[in-house]
Parts: sequence; C-alpha cells; structure tokens
Amino acid sequence: MRPGASGPDGHLDACGLRGRVQSGRYGPGGGRLHQSRLQQGRRCGLQDLLWPPDPGLLGIERYALSIGSPDRVRGAIFDLDDTLFDCTGQLTEPARQRASAVLVQDSPTHDVEALTELQTDLVVRLGSSGAIREIGRLHGIPDATVAEALETYNRDDVPPIAPFPDAIETLDGLVALGVTLTCVTTGRRGRQLAKVDRLGLDRYFSEGQNLYIHDDPDTPKDDDLNRALSDAGLLPDQALSVGDKLDADVAAGNRIGVTTVRYRHGRQKNAEPETEIERPDHDILRLTDLISIIKR
Repeated sequence: MRPGASGPDGHLDACGLRGRVQSGRYGPGGGRLHQSRLQQGRRCGLQDLLWPPDPGLLGIERYALSIGSPDRVRGAIFDLDDTLFDCTGQLTEPARQRASAVLVQDSPTHDVEALTELQTDLVVRLGSSGAIREIGRLHGIPDATVAEALETYNRDDVPPIAPFPDAIETLDGLVALGVTLTCVTTGRRGRQLAKVDRLGLDRYFSEGQNLYIHDDPDTPKDDDLNRALSDAGLLPDQALSVGDKLDADVAAGNRIGVTTVRYRHGRQKNAEPETEIERPDHDILRLTDLISIIKR
C-alpha cells in the first residue's frame, strides 16, 4: 500500500511523509503537494517532536507539524448520483430502457433489451449521453430520434427515490461534528433539483447556498468544486470530496487539492485508477466511514 493511502478497511500507512514533502505528488515542482499525505504525519510522531511548530520553519514543514489540529477537516463536498443514493438501480436502468424504446423505432433489427444492454456496455467508456449518441451513429438512427432518446433519458420528472440507508445518518453525524456540507452534482439542472427534493435532501442542500449543479458533463467540475470551497470559506486541505467516479469525482478533487474519498458504487465500483490523478486518498464501502476518517 502506498504511503498515506487507505483501503476499504480504513488502515493507513502514513510514514512516507519525507518523500512527499520533498517532491509533492507528481514529482519535484509538478502539480499539487498531496496534503492529505502530510495530514497523516502525526502518526509518525511529528507533533511530539516539535509543538507548537517553530515559526522559522518553511510553510510546508510547519503544515506537516501542525496537522494534529482536531478541526482540520471542516467541510465535506458530496457528489449526488451513486454517492448519496443508488442512482444506477433506481433511475439509470429505467432511463436506459426508455431511451431504447425510442431508438428501436428506427432500428427495427434490434429490440429494447438489446439496445439497453448495448448502452450498459458503452456507458463505461462514453457516459450515458455518449452511449446513446454512439448507438445512433452505429445503427444509422436519425439525429432527431437520437435527440428524442436523450430527452426521454434525461427527463426532469423523477419518480419516488430514496437515499442510501446510511446517508441521512452520515450527514447528520457530520453536521454534529461541525462539518460544513456542500453538494456538487453533474446533470441537467431541473432533474438534479428534482432528485434532491425527492430524496429529502433539500434540508441539507439548497441551490444558491451549498448546492452546485455542473450542467456540462463533457467538462471537468473543478471550477464548481473551487467555487464551493470559496463560498464555504474553506481551504483545500480543510475539505473532503466524496464521489463514486474515479475519472470525474476523484480526479477533480485531486486537481484542486482536497482530500479525496472514493465511495464504491455505480458503474465504476470495481474500476481501478488508470492514472495517479484518479487515485483516491480513501476508499470506502459505507458512507458512515466518513465519520471515522474525519475523527482521525
């Protein structure tokens, strides 16, 4: 296990501090210093060596020696889909079937089940909308029909849905610890707002206050994460970013410098990081594990 990393069991190997301080996550001078690695330095006894930190130390050395502060994690930024509720099971599968029912009108050699399975295969590489467009391209389906399928897939009305069993417990527990809650979700504005309302999460997240909707799935959500941090008055090293997708949630969180937590659910639940930027600081199987992470 790499220094500072954690697995689903929460075990930490934290004594790789020196190399991280010297080189940062991406080598000398490259990219952000992965501060969550430094946050584990207290497990190597640094706070016992010098406390309070010597004012003459370099900034990063002072940070490494001051990480024992119990309030160092002050905020948590959540993704929504497949992070706070089972979007794949409750919404995605029915949506794929609706889209397939539209596409099959101009693809008579296929049936709804076959096109739904094809969407499932393509979505890992292309995303939901990209999969529908690719089916249209592969089978010569008219653009108007593809557009109708996309509209049907992404319709704003949301049926009754429920959060994960431990989601409310976790959010309440974080609030009790004084942690500022924020949600940055990707999707169509009307549909994402409807999800929040249906899930009963509007008492935690409100647009214009701490709910941010990233409506362009083809671009990273870094700017929205940075805006969420700024509005909450948080520095990157004071916040966790929690999400299920390595290439979207974890990568974006790593780029802006927050501590990243990967929740294993959704279409990427069994995926492994393809690049260092996709490697999370923590890997959890239950949302309630966040409480333990913050209390460390």
